[in-house]
Amino acid sequence: MNETLIGPRVSVVIPCYNAEATIAAAIESALAQTWPHTEVIVVDDGSQDGSLEVIRSYGNRILWHAQPNAGGCAARNRGVELSTGECIQFLDADDLLTPEAVASKVARLDSARPRVVPCSTLTVDETRGIPARMVGPTHWFERDFDLEKLLSSGSPQTAAPLHRKENLLKVGGFRVGLTSCQEHDLHLRLAVELDLEFEARDPVGVVIRPEPGSLSRTAGVRMHVNTAFVTRDVLPKLEARGRLTPPVRRAAALKLGVCARRCWAAGALGEAVEAARTATLLDPFWLSAQYPNPLLRGAVKVLGWERFNRLRDHLPRRSRRK
Repeated sequence: MNETLIGPRVSVVIPCYNAEATIAAAIESALAQTWPHTEVIVVDDGSQDGSLEVIRSYGNRILWHAQPNAGGCAARNRGVELSTGECIQFLDADDLLTPEAVASKVARLDSARPRVVPCSTLTVDETRGIPARMVGPTHWFERDFDLEKLLSSGSPQTAAPLHRKENLLKVGGFRVGLTSCQEHDLHLRLAVELDLEFEARDPVGVVIRPEPGSLSRTAGVRMHVNTAFVTRDVLPKLEARGRLTPPVRRAAALKLGVCARRCWAAGALGEAVEAARTATLLDPFWLSAQYPNPLLRGAVKVLGWERFNRLRDHLPRRSRRK
C-alpha cells in the first residue's frame, strides 16, 4: 500500500437506493471522521425518491455519482473505481460511522501483519423501535473471523472492516447480481484467495439503524440459498490451494447442513438437496450435529437425506421428533 508519512487516504463509499430519509445522516457521519485524510463517495443507484437531491446538496464536500439501478454490489464497486484512497471504508445508506471509526482502524493497519483486516465493533440504534436482538445475525457482533469461522458462522457486517483497496481489486470486489450475503461472499473470497483474517478490537465504530422491511430482516430463503452458493463456490479454490483441511471441511459441512434444512423448510428443495449432498461429501459429521437423536440420524443414513425429509413432511406434526 502506498502510504505517505501522514498516513493512508481513506475513501468512504456509500451506495444509496431510495434512502432519502437516512442518507444525509450517513453522509454526515462520514464527513465527521476524525481521520483527516478521508474522502466521501456516494453512488446513487437509480433512486426513485428524493435521495439524489439530498446527495447533490452536499456540493463539493463529497464526490457523488448517479447511475441506473444495478444493485448494491455494482454501486459499491463503482465507488471503489472512483476512489483515490489506499483504503476503503464501506457504509450503508441507513447506518452510521462513529467519529473515530476510521482513525481507530487506520491505527491498527500494520505492515508486519498484512493478512489482518481491522474491523469495528457494532451497536444498534434501538430508537426506531426494533430491539437489537432482532437486528442482523449474531455473528455480526463477534470479534475474530478466520477461515473456519467465516465458513461455519458468517462474516463481519459490511461497514465493519477497513479494506486495503488493492485487496478488493485483486478479488474483483463485490459479486454483482448477488441479492444477499454480499459481504459474506466478499469476505470469504478475501480469506480464501488472499489468506486474510478479520479482527474487531476497537470501540464501537458502526451504528446499525434498522428499518422495517430492510433486507437483513426480510431476506428469508434467499439468504440461505445464497449462503450455500457462496460456500460451495469457494470449495474448488480451497482444494486447489491445499487448504481444504479436515477442520475446514467440517466447518463448511456444518454451514451447508444448516442451509439444507432451512432451504427445505422454506420450499427451496433443489437447493436444499444440493447443499446436503455437498455437506455429506465434505464431512458426514454434519448429520450428527443436525440430528442429535440417534434414531433420526439412523433413519437419515438408511433412507438418504432427501427421501427422509419427503417422508417426514407427510407425518403429522405431533409425531415428528426433533
